[in-house]
Amino acid sequence: MYGPCQDIAWVARLARLAYYKVYPQLGGTMPNTYALLDADARSWWHHAALRAEGRTTEARANERRSIRENVRSLRRMTKAGGYWTRGRGGDTLYITANERCENVHAGHLAAVQHLGFPGIDSRTIPDTLIFTTVALPMPTVRTATADAPPWGSMSTAPFYVVASLYALLGADVTYPAASLLSLDEILPDLTAATAHKLTAALASNGKYQPGPNALRRQIMDECEEMGGELGAEIARQMLGG
Repeated sequence: MYGPCQDIAWVARLARLAYYKVYPQLGGTMPNTYALLDADARSWWHHAALRAEGRTTEARANERRSIRENVRSLRRMTKAGGYWTRGRGGDTLYITANERCENVHAGHLAAVQHLGFPGIDSRTIPDTLIFTTVALPMPTVRTATADAPPWGSMSTAPFYVVASLYALLGADVTYPAASLLSLDEILPDLTAATAHKLTAALASNGKYQPGPNALRRQIMDECEEMGGELGAEIARQMLGG
């Protein structure tokens, strides 16, 4: 078990790391990690109400307790390789494979982002494409727990794969650009249904122009789903074989 002293010491180390490694590159104008967590704790309405009543000591004790709880979640995210998401429905931290925190406060999320955790902000995906995300696989905290390809809407895939798919749709992804995959690299590892929905959505927005091989595969996949002699006959007529 970790006690309060270890928790504060841990976040202090993170704050120093963030200050010396990140903020000098930004001109030193951004607050450090501890300051973000502290500001978030102070902004809670209950803590603000206690201060307004003159109960400053009690408010500060509650704020420190909140900071320690957030530090514990940051430690678990660090060990598990967690990530964050922002969407039209709110913000979520995926702390471990079995733990997540929804409706995250702005200061807590800001601390997570400044510490360099990967994330996906889907609010930048156009309204015409947002429903396509339902057909995409779900990311996992640990790559080792992901399903094997092909990936579909009911699959779990490594985070970098899902991040690449969301980026293609227009999401703002926090992940090394060199590690993101192109559409051509991803398509062979998707189920026929997911590949079809993704390419159709991108094509409708002018973000994808399917080539002859892609169209041939799409026709074959759809006819295969029909099954029987009817599917085979349609495939022969459309593909000329």
